[in-house]
Amino acid sequence: MKFRFSGALLRYVNYRKEIELDAPTLGSAFEKLALECPLLASVMYDGRGNVQSAHRLFLGEEMIRDFDPQLALKNTDCIEVVTTIAGG
Repeated sequence: MKFRFSGALLRYVNYRKEIELDAPTLGSAFEKLALECPLLASVMYDGRGNVQSAHRLFLGEEMIRDFDPQLALKNTDCIEVVTTIAGG
């Protein structure tokens, strides 16, 4: 499976737009991502280990509304991480 990044998060993943990982579940994918990109973990997660509300996760074209660590992933799956922008 792979993760896709854009915008401000790119600096936390060494400017890689895609990161491929071997992970059978959503939870294991994020655990492996945090190990591979520790700087990303510092901005992705809140103090309780949950994905911060400023980030939206999409599996294919579907937004992941409820993070289920047991959600099964296929090798062809792609999770896109999008950061919301605030301002006026």
